[in-house]
Amino acid sequence: ATYLAQDTSNLPPLGASLSPGSQPLIKLMATQHLFRGFAEYAALKQTKISTAAQEEAKNAAILQLQTDTATTYFGILSLEKDRNDLLTEMDLYTKRIKELRDRVRIGRSRNSEVLTVDSALAALEAGQVQTEVQIQNARDTLVYLTGFSKAVILSDNTALPLKQPPL
Repeated sequence: ATYLAQDTSNLPPLGASLSPGSQPLIKLMATQHLFRGFAEYAALKQTKISTAAQEEAKNAAILQLQTDTATTYFGILSLEKDRNDLLTEMDLYTKRIKELRDRVRIGRSRNSEVLTVDSALAALEAGQVQTEVQIQNARDTLVYLTGFSKAVILSDNTALPLKQPPL
């Protein structure tokens, strides 16, 4: 809205009648587009694409969860096998140390041989402790991924075929 006021006191009577002293003006405009260039269709298409993208993100997360679970599962099995192998090897080294000490007593071996095997046994014991820590960490991860108990017994009793068929 506008309002115009002008001084008409010094105009002749004919000029004052042609140009009034005040001019109020009110203007109202409204527009409505009949066609907006398929904007609604583009918005619907974008919504469908966004929904499909979210579905694919969900599928990718499920696949990643399955991969992480399988990797952790077989990692635990491998670490437990390594632990059993280390325990067997430590038992053999303990027997070897006993034999070497007997040989040192009768003069057939030197103390340095006993110390060499003893240091190798200490290295195996350190490796066994490290493997135990790795097993505990992997089991914690498996509990987080699956919700199973930490003491669940894992086994891999799937036999692989000895000969693969030709591709």
